[in-house]
Amino acid sequence: MPILVSCKCGKKLNAPDTLAGKKAKCPACSAMLVVPEVLELIEDEIEFIDEAELVDEVPLPKARAARPKTKAEKFAEYDAEPESRSDAPEQTEYDRKLSGDTHASNPGNVKVDVLFAFMNSPTGTLVMVAIALVLLALGAWNFTKPDGGKTGSGFVAVGIGTLVICAYGWHLFSRTMIYGCANPGVVVDADKGLVAVITDLDCGAGEEHWVIKIGKYPLSKMTGGPGEDGMRLGTVAGYAGDASKGHWDTFEPYVVNCLTRDKKRIKKVLATFSARDWVMLNEGLKEVPTPYKTGQWRVLEDLGAE
Repeated sequence: MPILVSCKCGKKLNAPDTLAGKKAKCPACSAMLVVPEVLELIEDEIEFIDEAELVDEVPLPKARAARPKTKAEKFAEYDAEPESRSDAPEQTEYDRKLSGDTHASNPGNVKVDVLFAFMNSPTGTLVMVAIALVLLALGAWNFTKPDGGKTGSGFVAVGIGTLVICAYGWHLFSRTMIYGCANPGVVVDADKGLVAVITDLDCGAGEEHWVIKIGKYPLSKMTGGPGEDGMRLGTVAGYAGDASKGHWDTFEPYVVNCLTRDKKRIKKVLATFSARDWVMLNEGLKEVPTPYKTGQWRVLEDLGAE
């Protein structure tokens, strides 16, 4: 069986198989060539392997399931910085004293619509004002009696005192809505008026202390209402507790839509929350027991450990 040999000059030659492994001279250019050896294979001795059998005997590696992302990794995918507040108010010395010499990282700067907010305020405030008015009315009525001047003066004094307390409390509340911290909230039960709000109670110690508080609000009366489940809301809160522990004990959020009719102001507060804030609220809610009810829960405790 002849063996095909190619020379560098381009000549192709057929060498007899007796020259396999030996040198030969090219008749065209006289260059020395090495005739390659040929391995004789007997076709019936070759074992062919079926592809299907090969797959069965050597199984393909199974695709590894993706590792679930940790909370920290989920939050890292989102912008942690809220929109800059060009309208953030400057805190006065008076307000520093009111807030325990602390300053909110994201001040609400919500100017309360007094009449609108008063009608949406907690029942306790309305009751106190009603009591004050009743006392004043009793005082005026006693003044009409010949010997009721002393009693009337007492009723009037108590009534005025009650109104002063209400007015001062309202003053503090209004300042809190300007300098208090804005936090994201979401309606979790529109029928019951329940809104969940998340915040970090850390007050400078550098250790995150996330909590979710669920409160009841007059959603049917609020601007843009009535609320519905899943509706996002901006809130502003005041904080209370022993700050020496490194974090506050609790906070009291108020829904901005219940404090003002100014839709531009409501949108501005909502714009200060980043996508990360809403993700954290959603993740935190997964740790709150259902059905939802009013209360406060510690959430995302394992966030710092991941």
